[in-house]
Amino acid sequence: LDQFQFTSKSQQQQVPQPLTSDEVESLHGPYITRRIKVRSITQKSWQRLDPPGGGFGLFGWHTIPHNATEIILTEGEFDAMAVYQATGRPAVSLPNGCRSLPMEVLVLLERFDTVFLWMDNDGPGRE
Repeated sequence: LDQFQFTSKSQQQQVPQPLTSDEVESLHGPYITRRIKVRSITQKSWQRLDPPGGGFGLFGWHTIPHNATEIILTEGEFDAMAVYQATGRPAVSLPNGCRSLPMEVLVLLERFDTVFLWMDNDGPGRE
């Protein structure tokens, strides 16, 4: 969770708290929140994107070092965090699953020499 800028107020508190925007900017530079995805913990399909029709971005983009030459692209937010935790390599997730790669996001990937696709081992992920 450290890589994705979550901190907790105390050791006893189990819910991570995000850093303030000033703390994130001091670590990674200025970033603009384009859209927020809210999902149910129990039902994966229950989600909401705010604002509706807002722009797209890559979850975890603010964690990618400016000098990175490779990146891992995953299907979901939890996947990106797990891949980083397991490999130590920069990882981000697509905005809405393996079938969503908006053109405005594709431009962000042009600076990398290598883009690894780390999709789920299900039907859509294998396509």
